[in-house]
Amino acid sequence: MIDRHKLVTECKKLKENGADLEKILTFLRNAGCSKIDSIAVLREALGTSLGDAKELVHCSSTWRDARERDDAFHDRLIDALDEAGWINPKA
Repeated sequence: MIDRHKLVTECKKLKENGADLEKILTFLRNAGCSKIDSIAVLREALGTSLGDAKELVHCSSTWRDARERDDAFHDRLIDALDEAGWINPKA
């Protein structure tokens, strides 16, 4: 089980020691964090908003493989909703 408090503390230390965002995210991923875990820890460790933390994680090199998979899923979902008539083209 991931101890979020310890991860937040370690991320704060990494930042204080000059680590860039990618190094922090790589640390989190190597520690077993999912994208959602990484967003939560990053938000708390860096004091960012939820939206900013989501964008930082999603657009990072560390999570590039997941981003490609997630973007493809998003596109398929939008297409399926559109075909089912659930998307309002005027919105």
